[in-house]
Amino acid sequence: MPSKLTPFEIDTMFPDFSIKQRKIIGLQDDLLPIINKMQGNRIWNSNGKTWDATAANIQVAINDLPASGGEVYVPPGTYTFTTSSITAVSNLHLVGVPGATVFYTAGTDSYWTGGLHGLVEIANKNNVTIEGIKFDADSKGHWIKNLGSDNLKIVNCEFTGDGDAADGQLVFWGYTGSTANMNNTKILNCYFHDITAAYPIRFYPRTYTIEHTEIAGCRFEDCWSPAILIDAYGIIRDTKIHHNDFIDQVATTGAATPSAYSAAVHAGLAVTNQVFDADIHHNYYKNTRTGQNPDGFAFIYSSENTRITNNTLISTAGVDGIAIAPGRTTTPDTYMVIDNNYIKGFGNWIDLDCSHKLSITNNNVIECGVALLTGYYTQEHIQVNNNRFVNCMNSAFPGLMVLGNSNPLKADIYDNQFIDTRAVPDTTHCVFLTGVSGEDFSDVAIRRNRFYMPNKAFTGFLATEGTGTPPVPPTMILENDVEDSTGLVFPDQGNIIKTTGGVYFGTSWANVDTTNYKVDLPTAGSYIIYGTFRTIHDGDISAYGRIRLYNNTDSAAVTNSDRLLIEIVETTQGNINVLAGPMWQITVTDAKTIYLQGISLQATTIGIQCDANGYNEFGYFKLK
Repeated sequence: MPSKLTPFEIDTMFPDFSIKQRKIIGLQDDLLPIINKMQGNRIWNSNGKTWDATAANIQVAINDLPASGGEVYVPPGTYTFTTSSITAVSNLHLVGVPGATVFYTAGTDSYWTGGLHGLVEIANKNNVTIEGIKFDADSKGHWIKNLGSDNLKIVNCEFTGDGDAADGQLVFWGYTGSTANMNNTKILNCYFHDITAAYPIRFYPRTYTIEHTEIAGCRFEDCWSPAILIDAYGIIRDTKIHHNDFIDQVATTGAATPSAYSAAVHAGLAVTNQVFDADIHHNYYKNTRTGQNPDGFAFIYSSENTRITNNTLISTAGVDGIAIAPGRTTTPDTYMVIDNNYIKGFGNWIDLDCSHKLSITNNNVIECGVALLTGYYTQEHIQVNNNRFVNCMNSAFPGLMVLGNSNPLKADIYDNQFIDTRAVPDTTHCVFLTGVSGEDFSDVAIRRNRFYMPNKAFTGFLATEGTGTPPVPPTMILENDVEDSTGLVFPDQGNIIKTTGGVYFGTSWANVDTTNYKVDLPTAGSYIIYGTFRTIHDGDISAYGRIRLYNNTDSAAVTNSDRLLIEIVETTQGNINVLAGPMWQITVTDAKTIYLQGISLQATTIGIQCDANGYNEFGYFKLK
């Protein structure tokens, strides 16, 4: 029997990932006593028997165990499997030396094609632990295939090689061959690298349920993507994915892209429908490849109760991509939290397609193509607060972009920082709204945010686009702080643009137009109310026109708000048009609706009108 190895000698046998990750997450597993039990270069089991170190004898040693199970130790070496698998039994602990004990598949035998078999198969057997083994698949078989087994633990293993593009390599299969649910799975401190044409890990419960899964301390490097596909045609509950590394997680040359998951290609994670209670935290994602389009860390398809927190996501490839994409179908994600993540270098750090009750808080987003972008499908009860967006502005994507549509859009965006410190960022607005018919933005609030661009001037606070974009509700944009290189501050504001039509004044005070010539002051405070009116005199007579503000909330004219709009004295000119720009400063104690009223000396001779030659505007901004 060989002499016992020291802890230092054991450490030098482990790949770096294993030692580092075991220390990071504090696992209690220690292979030192296990390796010291090995009997030279022979397979050994807990019955005390030994066998020659061959692939076939691994199964012999397993079959020799009693019904209560036991341990099988496999010494260093490469064990090649061509037309057979290792079949696990319940209560099995299968152990090798990390990086030195290699299970290898070779050849093109039909046994491996179509994802029919794995190097290790666990069919409805419980309490199986696989530890310290390297799996190298040079064919179309799986590494490990779990069919309906509970309490599977995979620790300190290494995975590499070719695979089955459709089914994945480390697969949890709830379909053909499975007869039970799969619960309490742990994949800890494993290294996945240089994997082509297969998802490294795939969960596919189909007709069963997978519950209480943990993937922690693993490293995925140069793997086909997504690295982890949680493909829930059945139901998956309570999944924890944390303290993992995803490095250059992109498709390698020659790898096919399955059409069913093309949106998730180059993502670290893809989570489909009926995934409940997933906790994804403290992971590290980095892409350095150029010439490809990495879509980033997590693509989520209609899940519920998902938390994505405390992750670091970096792209240095200089190409477009999305770091996190919730709700990639018309069925919304519900109850999702995206909190305290560090995200840098993506074309778009988040793309919200379809979400219900989503909280986006405390994230630090650096040098991404757009700070915030809402999607085209239902977006309800979206809360975005206390985030910091740095150098994410340009002419195409300003500080904040809101896309409206005919589906519900309900969002509260507050207490965020939108900062661009670059010397020459593209000219931009603080907020950009675009919409189609049916969206009125009445359930959107943009408040108490800071927009700061010290080295260039903003073009303006708000820009709108699209024939369906309606007037901005006065309660939508409140108490935002804006500063640029000019020191200019755009206060809270609202306005209505009137593009066509005209109104003549009567000889008594009357509202001009209660739809287009009104402002809704949202809160108590002091305001500047302004107007730009194309004023018309029609008739060869003396006349004047006056306007004033009317507080419709209190049913009273605003004191000292009378303004002379135009005065004509005995002219022979039958039609006169001038531009008037009146302005008022008023103070209100609470929210008020203010109408514009008009009066003329002679009926139907003085009024305001607009057409393609000039629009009218009536609006306000709040004084700080």
